[in-house]
This record gives sequence, C-alpha cells and structure tokens, in this order.
Amino acid sequence: MSEQVSEIGGRVPEPPAAVIPKVEPKIVIKPVFEPEGGVLDFSYELAVGEESQLKEKMPWDGYVVDGSISYPDGCNDLVGVRITVDGKRLVPLNTQWMSYNNVVMPVTLLRRVKKDRLIVVDMKNNDTVNPHLITVSVNIYNYLPVSVKREVV
Repeated sequence: MSEQVSEIGGRVPEPPAAVIPKVEPKIVIKPVFEPEGGVLDFSYELAVGEESQLKEKMPWDGYVVDGSISYPDGCNDLVGVRITVDGKRLVPLNTQWMSYNNVVMPVTLLRRVKKDRLIVVDMKNNDTVNPHLITVSVNIYNYLPVSVKREVV
C-alpha cells in the first residue's frame, strides 16, 4: 500500500477498496418433460350374439396415434368393431361397423386428447354359433411422435 503526500506535507490515505456485493446466481427451474407412451389393450372374447363396449380413460394430455384390430379366422365378417376417441368415431368413418375375417389390420387414429377423456371400443358378434376373441390395441403418447406425418384432428 502506497501513500501519497499532499502539497502541505500530510499524508493522504488511499480510499478504501470498493466492496463488491456478493450476488447469488439466480436458479431457474425448468420443468422436465418426461415422454410417456403405451398401448391400451381392448382384447375381449365375445360370446355368441354378444355386443360389448370397452372404455379406457386417457392417462395424460397427449395423442392417440394408431392401433390395430385382429379378427381371427372364423369371424367370416360376422364380428364388428368401432373405435371412438373423445366422442369422435375414428374407425370406421363411413359405416356402422368394420368386420373382416383372418386379418390383423393397422388403423390410424391420430387425435389430440385431454387427460381423462374416453377411448371407447365397441364390439358386436353377429355369429349365432361361435364366440370370437377380438384384439384391439390403441397406441397413446403424451407427445406427438416424429414419425407421424399427418395433421392432427
């Protein structure tokens, strides 16, 4: 520390060092996005002449993207299926029921859905002799997968 000499011979002390206030870093908490997805299974064995309605609630805000319907051999177009998401029927669009024999059919169901809204699968067995196990699966996500290239309804 050096001291300066004033004109009249006195010593002038150096000014005190500036006190720099300590600034705490601002902590910003960003919400962490946790991608979730899954398959809702609507498999059901329909008795002879039975009609059934299966319902599931959407577990989070997100998207119903696609699914599949499996008609086993022997259905002979006697078992009908329809899928409704959040009050809008998505399969089939132009008839009351969709029915096939011995086919696994992929279906596009692209729709944005709020949490707790219903996904409904109706099934009807018009076979008067045989019961039929019908498998319907619906894929859901809380995000829109990159592979989806259609416009969301």
